[in-house]
Amino acid sequence: MATISEVDELIKKFQSVIETDNNVLSYKDLNDILTSMLPFSLSNTFSFELPVSFMKSLEVVCEHALQDGNIDFDICLYLTNFYRLCRNVCATCIKNQLQIQQSSKFIELTKCLLSILVTHEHKNDDVLLLMRCAVQFLGNYSSGNSKNQCEVWGNFQLIFRKCIEVCDIKLQEYVSMVIHLILSNCDKNTDIMLDETSWELLQTCIQIATNSESENSLLVVEDSLMISNFCSSEFHRLSLEARVLWLEVLLNALQRLPEDNNVSIDDTKARSDIPCIDNIFYIAADFISQSGYVPSMTSNEYNQSQIMCTVKELECLCVASSHYQLYGSIQDNDQLVHVAVSLLQCIEDVGKEGNNVFTNVDKVSRAGEVNSDHPVYGLKRDLIRLLGNMAHKHQHNQNLVRELDGIPLILNQTNIDGKNPFITQWSVFAIHNLTEENEDNRLYIANLKLEGVANNQAVLDEMGLQAVKENDKVVIKKKKLE
Repeated sequence: MATISEVDELIKKFQSVIETDNNVLSYKDLNDILTSMLPFSLSNTFSFELPVSFMKSLEVVCEHALQDGNIDFDICLYLTNFYRLCRNVCATCIKNQLQIQQSSKFIELTKCLLSILVTHEHKNDDVLLLMRCAVQFLGNYSSGNSKNQCEVWGNFQLIFRKCIEVCDIKLQEYVSMVIHLILSNCDKNTDIMLDETSWELLQTCIQIATNSESENSLLVVEDSLMISNFCSSEFHRLSLEARVLWLEVLLNALQRLPEDNNVSIDDTKARSDIPCIDNIFYIAADFISQSGYVPSMTSNEYNQSQIMCTVKELECLCVASSHYQLYGSIQDNDQLVHVAVSLLQCIEDVGKEGNNVFTNVDKVSRAGEVNSDHPVYGLKRDLIRLLGNMAHKHQHNQNLVRELDGIPLILNQTNIDGKNPFITQWSVFAIHNLTEENEDNRLYIANLKLEGVANNQAVLDEMGLQAVKENDKVVIKKKKLE
């Protein structure tokens, strides 16, 4: 069992080695002592607090090791265990975070070390291990301490970007972990500033998340959703594949939000996992500008990544626009209504021209033709869903859909379509929102009903039903047996 006296003895031994000869240090002897101390740094039986004198001794040795920039095997091994020790004691005792924070050299020496190592021509396994331990130390040093987070963010952004570009999966994960740790508290820590270096660092993390299965990089992508003006600054700089990933993460975050009727406005203000509204506005504007690409899906040479990006934007807008407490002001963007109606009409017209990607699959026997991974899957349904959300208790948008001839267009989507599951239900939902407290739209639909029923008489006959008019309403009833 670890005891404080054993630790004190090792610290004294460490200091005596330094005092014996400060000019020609025996890194091997010092490393042996640190190796003996490591198990104590993880002990659950007592709190390992670094004495001020020992901290200064550690600084002296670290400074000595870095003075000529030549890090040989013994120095590399010593520094690795040095950062292992510091990493461990910061995790097990918060006082050590403060002790290191008060040091005048410690963080600067760490910055110097990583600057040397990241430009090292031959990054062998020993060098990579040292880099990993140093970055892990920075993570534990920052954890739960906003002042330390600011210090690390201010000093290491450029170095982090260089580290994360090193071809080492573990190092990338550890750097992403520290970035996530800091950015996840960005809303509470107003001293965390984002500049061009910050944006480039985020870009790199998002690209890594796109090209790999890095869990911590994916957490950084999620952090970026909550950063104000991220999209206006960086979205267009991302590759199309990275944009699709970003939008998928946004969609997942929006789907996790509680329903409006289950949460108060004060509750939403207290949450830190709500995507920034200006990022939602940007996605809306981008969808409007990029929607013209959608009809190109009838061509064999269409840009699938571009179309997928636009379709994902639509999915995100469908979910965001259903959260009226958070994103209700999106209804004021009536260009979304114009584009949604226009696109729905275009898809409908092109689909009727013949056998193409927009043509309905209205028979169960043709279900095998449906590819749920194709960008067209659910497209018409989502356009109708968006229109329904935009019309919710919003008279201007209700009237605008009618003026754009969107109501009969939506009514025509009540037939089963294998490419658009639940399109009937979403059409009914949209019509409900379009007619709620809107007498003009109700009268408009009433005048359309008999015509629509006549067009679908064959379907009614097959089902043994008939349409009759009662009190200015069209009612569907079972046919009487003759």
